[in-house]
Amino acid sequence: MRPRKPDPAKLPERSRDPDFVGAEAALRRAAERARRRAAECGTAIAIFKDGKVVWVKPDSKTPS
Repeated sequence: MRPRKPDPAKLPERSRDPDFVGAEAALRRAAERARRRAAECGTAIAIFKDGKVVWVKPDSKTPS
């Protein structure tokens, strides 16, 4: 037996936590800086790909 999904109409309305507003954008900026720095230093970075952690060398020519 599969669990039933809650009815969105019956869920209480959630307000956005002010601590998390903008967090996704900040994480994206931090990741871009890490890729840029790794490319400058010639080091690999760890990424999550296809359910596994893999080490890749960032391409210094292509911004991600």
